[in-house]
Amino acid sequence: MRTHLFALAAIAAILPALSAVAVAQAVGTTGAVSIERGGNPLWAVPLDDLEAQRERPLFSPTRRPPPAQEIAAPPPAAPPAAPAPPALPPLQLIGTIKVGGGGYGLFTSTISQVTITLRPGEAFGGWTLLSLLPRSAVVASEGREVVLALPEPDIAAVPGPPGAPSDKPDPVNEPIFYPEH
Repeated sequence: MRTHLFALAAIAAILPALSAVAVAQAVGTTGAVSIERGGNPLWAVPLDDLEAQRERPLFSPTRRPPPAQEIAAPPPAAPPAAPAPPALPPLQLIGTIKVGGGGYGLFTSTISQVTITLRPGEAFGGWTLLSLLPRSAVVASEGREVVLALPEPDIAAVPGPPGAPSDKPDPVNEPIFYPEH
């Protein structure tokens, strides 16, 4: 049994060398062909030697090569269009501050809800602050101007100055009634 194992091992060692020699003889090349163990023996065949297989393909019903296909050049890519400015600025005016000859506009980003301070000439989200008025701001993008105004205050919800008459009863000066026992 031991001799059979040695014989099998010897045959297994010789087979790759025999297949490489057989391929080299079938192709007609001279000299030894080195093929890595486990590699495809046809990798040793030069592509120029396979011209007959290209002219008469094995798996084509007519054994004729398929007609040459013309590959059209892809159409030229259109330049990317400039992104259109949004219909409305991504800003909501929450206040204006006048300081000397200039001022600031206080805005909230409608996208991220972050408070932003802009001076005239500064930009955010493609919109530039042009001017500030006491209750509004003018912003522009690509020649289009939009006026952002503060909402009108709700007079009924705003408390008056201290000591001014009010429609609501004053809880401090309101009489307290105690139930009788």
